[in-house]
Amino acid sequence: MTEEGELQKHGIRIRLPDQSFKVLLALLENPGAVVTRESLIAQLWSPGTLTDFDHGLNAAVNRLREALGDDVARPRFIETLPRRGYRFIAEVENGHSCQSRQQQDAPPRSRARLGPLAVACAFLVAIVAGALWYWSNPPPPPPAVRILTSNAGFERQPSYSPDGSQVAFVWDGPENNNPDIYVKFVDAEGALRLTTSPALDAAPAWSPDGKWIAFFRREPNRPPSIWLISPLGGSERKLMDEWPLDSAPANLGMNLSLSWSPDGRWLAFSCPIGEYRGIYLLPSSGGAPKRIWQAGASAVDVYPTFSPDGRWLAFARCPRWLSCDVFSQKLNGGTSPSGPPIRLTHQELHIYGLAWVGDAVIYAGSKVWASDHYLWRVPANGSAAPERIDLAGRCVISPNYSARAHRLAFARLNKNVDIWMYSSSGGHRRFISSSLDEATPQFSPDGRRIVFASNRAGEGSEIYLSDADGSHLVQLTDHIGRTQGSPKWAPGGEWIAFDSLRPDGGQDIYLVSPGGGPPRRLELGPFMNALPNWSRDGNWIYYLSDRSGAHEIWKVASTGGTPQRVSDGGGFNAWESMDGKTLYYTKVESNTPLYAMPSAGGRPGKLLDGVGVCREFPVFSDGIYYCEPAAGSPVRLSFYEFSTGRSRPLTVLEGNIGPGLSVSPDRKSILYTKSLTRDQDLYEIDNFR
Repeated sequence: MTEEGELQKHGIRIRLPDQSFKVLLALLENPGAVVTRESLIAQLWSPGTLTDFDHGLNAAVNRLREALGDDVARPRFIETLPRRGYRFIAEVENGHSCQSRQQQDAPPRSRARLGPLAVACAFLVAIVAGALWYWSNPPPPPPAVRILTSNAGFERQPSYSPDGSQVAFVWDGPENNNPDIYVKFVDAEGALRLTTSPALDAAPAWSPDGKWIAFFRREPNRPPSIWLISPLGGSERKLMDEWPLDSAPANLGMNLSLSWSPDGRWLAFSCPIGEYRGIYLLPSSGGAPKRIWQAGASAVDVYPTFSPDGRWLAFARCPRWLSCDVFSQKLNGGTSPSGPPIRLTHQELHIYGLAWVGDAVIYAGSKVWASDHYLWRVPANGSAAPERIDLAGRCVISPNYSARAHRLAFARLNKNVDIWMYSSSGGHRRFISSSLDEATPQFSPDGRRIVFASNRAGEGSEIYLSDADGSHLVQLTDHIGRTQGSPKWAPGGEWIAFDSLRPDGGQDIYLVSPGGGPPRRLELGPFMNALPNWSRDGNWIYYLSDRSGAHEIWKVASTGGTPQRVSDGGGFNAWESMDGKTLYYTKVESNTPLYAMPSAGGRPGKLLDGVGVCREFPVFSDGIYYCEPAAGSPVRLSFYEFSTGRSRPLTVLEGNIGPGLSVSPDRKSILYTKSLTRDQDLYEIDNFR
């Protein structure tokens, strides 16, 4: 019924939205021919319409496919030609024979009027074919999100059993202190704890026959090993000893993955550091792993994942840790690369996990820091651009798919970081907040204003300025890079230095006036240049850089010039003493010793055993404010006195404390960041195809 926009058969009506019906008419008027996206957009929207045409056209075609019971991966009616358009591919022989008979029987003068009749004939045949297919193959229920686990703490890295009825995962317990492997039925409460080691257990992967769960184990200060355990519990069996690495990052086990080959003979994994980096295959029956390739000196490959047929490996290639893309590599005999890899994306994202769904790859990617991930889907042959899966939501990682149960699992981080204020007279109170995250607040030198970073405007953080009471909020930056952060005031208050993330994963340092105006970039080279801080005379800016191949403290004149290396043996965050003679710095982000060295150069010495998650340590003439290291909550805020060489506690910071610590010039107020809720739960999308 063309007037009502319906497909109809024996009184059963399939109602189509107006735009979907127009798409169907346009395709049926040109059966077998490509109808371009541009021509469809022109038919659906009048000139001057303000809308996202590509998104609207995709939605109209998707609703049409649903009505016809069509599948984009295996189309019966509508074929997609990436970046070009669509084609109606269903057989309409009756329509064509009808047209031929009419043309043969009609007088020559009437043939010009038979076009619409032939189209109508083909249209009716297509409606009947589509309706019959719809009735014999009703569409599956729509995809729906539901929660899998809601325990206190962090649940991560889900892995489905072969039949999709159970899921293995990592949970660090309600105290966030001991990650172990658990397993639960998808449709039941409660979980069985499989491992109890005090070590860090991570990355569970269910074997194709369902008999084993492989996982990484990381002992303190040692590289990971690989183990097997039954999903029913019991004794563990070591499959691979520790890698022969001299050292390994503390979070190495949490950033790795294991993937079984479909025949159960191999486990794929990656080593992302040192001379041993590359993609490896480990025999599941025991034996030494073999490296099947490495990316070269300029990149690392992570998250290798077997395709359902075992003929391909998908993986993420990362020239920098915050700049990765998805590739697929064909395998020769399932154990060695065949030809060059195919690059599937050009997004330069931070990627946290991959999964195969049919002939497509699902991955978690973030354009900003190592958070705020979304799920994306891209065809494994690179035939189309990636599409974001908004149904999964924000801050999601570690996708895993069950083909038999049509379930897509992932972990979602729940947080909302705000700026809090502490004063000895008023206690603790939430000070600056939004529905998203605030970070790294800093009092101005005169104490009258506050600068901070926030992603309240959407994806990526910007630099904001407010009065000391939190009023008169002003946004200072606007998408200079993917995200901006770590602002620091110049001693005179005339400039604010901050860092900005480039698409390639490197960072630049900019200066902006608190009065507004275009920021000025410091020419520091194509490296990671971050966490700026000023010398007390305002002539220098200290910062973190990897230009030497390792993270060290560097400095550059605030007016620009040649950078100079300051630290040797590691450096992360730096503050200069009030007299400018001493530089205090840490070597890693948090829970790390604090070192002191002469600003003019010299041998460093350890001053404090540890600086905690606040990351910052404001330096005054008589001492240093800092957060003490802690495994969880609460965190103790202390003051280290130069005169006595001792620390005294000031207060306890409850909750989930984040980076940022600033003390007002009169020392009556202290700013810090925390989230009242910070945990990670497992979710799944049912009926995902």
